[in-house]
Amino acid sequence: MLQPEYLNKFKPKLFFHILRLTEVLRLYIMLQTEPFLFNLIKIIFRTKQAHGSQKNNSL
Repeated sequence: MLQPEYLNKFKPKLFFHILRLTEVLRLYIMLQTEPFLFNLIKIIFRTKQAHGSQKNNSL
């Protein structure tokens, strides 16, 4: 059985880790459902390709 003093000392750190984990999980889910990063990479690739060669523009 844990002592209350020990639990109170440990709780904020545990809470912070849980909060951080949920934040990472939320970001991962957001990237899966709404792949903004993927679209951004695609746009960057498209503009780079457009600057490189004008004839082959279809991706």
